[in-house]
Amino acid sequence: MPLVLIFLSQFVLGVGTTLYYALGQTYLDDNTNKRRTPLMLGCVLALRTIGPAFGFILGFACLRIYIAPSLTPLIDKDDPRWLGAWWLGK
Repeated sequence: MPLVLIFLSQFVLGVGTTLYYALGQTYLDDNTNKRRTPLMLGCVLALRTIGPAFGFILGFACLRIYIAPSLTPLIDKDDPRWLGAWWLGK
């Protein structure tokens, strides 16, 4: 069952991404001023690139915080048992 759920989630993600690139850019082109269309497309594509990169950087920064921020851990960040609070960036 987990394999089926992973397959279905990736399938839906692919359909959504394909629809955005196939229809979203065309919609933006049809509904903006022709002089501003390249700027708008550039901004949208730049944000779609910068967003995941920012998310990875935020996740990396959150890994330095212990998994339960309200607790004081007995181990330091160099210990292999350290668990970071990766979920804070969500």
